[in-house]
Amino acid sequence: MNLGSSTLAAMEQNSLKSLVIPDEGRDDVQKLLSLSAEDLAKLEETLTDRSALKDDRRPYRRVAQALEISPQAAISVLTAVGNIRSQRERFNISDTDLFADLEVLGTVDDATREGLRSLLCGPDDGYFVEKVGSLRHAIAPHATDVRTVVDARPVFSQDRARVDALVLLTYLELGVHDPRDGRNDTLVVQLSRTQVAKLREVLEDAEKKLDKLAETFGAHEIYE
Repeated sequence: MNLGSSTLAAMEQNSLKSLVIPDEGRDDVQKLLSLSAEDLAKLEETLTDRSALKDDRRPYRRVAQALEISPQAAISVLTAVGNIRSQRERFNISDTDLFADLEVLGTVDDATREGLRSLLCGPDDGYFVEKVGSLRHAIAPHATDVRTVVDARPVFSQDRARVDALVLLTYLELGVHDPRDGRNDTLVVQLSRTQVAKLREVLEDAEKKLDKLAETFGAHEIYE
């Protein structure tokens, strides 16, 4: 008798003691459980390393590079880690019950057990790194790339026989990521030379304010 995927998922969920894993979350957990002991150690190091905060890349990109996996796989792994840690702490799930459920969802062997225990059950050393990252990226759409293109538009005579003048323009192109829906977009705005000068002025003013904040709170760790 062949069982459909939804029937298998229901049977699997019913056999879990403590974790609640929706259908769409099972693949995420299985990707986490497929990591080797070495990769689990690299993952934990990447998530807890404060020096990584000097790197403006989003965490999933750092994880993808460290583990040599695709960005999509890195997102799945991070989703599973966050979900499991959150449930373990919220519902006070013991290590024994947690690993019993993980063994229903995938393979947990002696080589990976300690890595998973440290990652999922140990002190949440990654809280600080995660918090700084979320404040940096998760509040509003943010720029992921910036570039300019300059253009010279000819002004032709009425009979199109000659070029009488040029209109100089600048295009400012922003790559934008929206954390609310995960979308990446490109925003292009046209600027005159006067507007370029104004933009430079307001950016220089912003730098002065940032410098003053860094100076005022110099006793604290500063991340930008």
